[in-house]
Amino acid sequence: MLSGVKRKRTDEPFETGERWALTFNDIMTLMLTFFVLVLSMSSLDVGSLKDVHQEMATALGGTRLTKALTSGSEGVPALIQTPKFTSRTSPAAQRSTGARDADDPSLTAIALALRDIFNVRLVEEGGDRFDSNQPLGTQQKYPGIVDDQYYEPGIVVLKQRRGVVLRLPGELLFKTGDATVTERAHRILDAVAAALTRTDLQVLIEGHTDALPVVTRTYASNWELAVARSVSVAQYLIDRHGIRPERIGVSGYADCVPVAPNDTPQHRELNRRVEIVFLRRF
Repeated sequence: MLSGVKRKRTDEPFETGERWALTFNDIMTLMLTFFVLVLSMSSLDVGSLKDVHQEMATALGGTRLTKALTSGSEGVPALIQTPKFTSRTSPAAQRSTGARDADDPSLTAIALALRDIFNVRLVEEGGDRFDSNQPLGTQQKYPGIVDDQYYEPGIVVLKQRRGVVLRLPGELLFKTGDATVTERAHRILDAVAAALTRTDLQVLIEGHTDALPVVTRTYASNWELAVARSVSVAQYLIDRHGIRPERIGVSGYADCVPVAPNDTPQHRELNRRVEIVFLRRF
């Protein structure tokens, strides 16, 4: 029935013609696209490079922009030249070589003023003295504020990374469980105000307590007592001596930052304190 239908032989070869050219064209197109992409990525925006280089040179205190940069891609080597640094020493290097306060003369001035006012040694945070070049007895006097015999036990002047810290025992400023500045504290805070007038440093006043629960109707916890004491000191300096409020910050830490274990009455007395921090300019 189907004998009249002519069947196509399966062993006849396919007609390939010029099909190889299609594959070749695809490959060439891809290669051309690739090279165009590489070329576009290698093109330099001289204007942008000029701005970046100038900002880097200014920040590093180095060389001015070289003329080579203005001549297209030939200016690229100028970007990788070694900058010519000035002889300025970094603050970290100054502190490591002994010039610890050379980066902020105001800190040195306030530290020496506190030493002279309270007749105490200046102490590094680790316990080392750092004013050994000038013995006590040769310091500047402050008539009307302190005299040669003025001394209050427990006052410490510390040098820390954040700045200079004046540590005042709580017993010198307040009665037990109270945040009202006592008459005895007036002379101390008057001396602090005298030091404050000699600098424009920012000041942080911190209140600290021991770990014993506070027993008073006024303050529900050591947190409230610590904050109230720091606020009282700040208010005294502002109201009595006209210290600008924007220079002062207050905080309270309760018993969270002790300087001694809270295991004996003597240690707890050390922890009850107010710290006045003259902050370093970073």
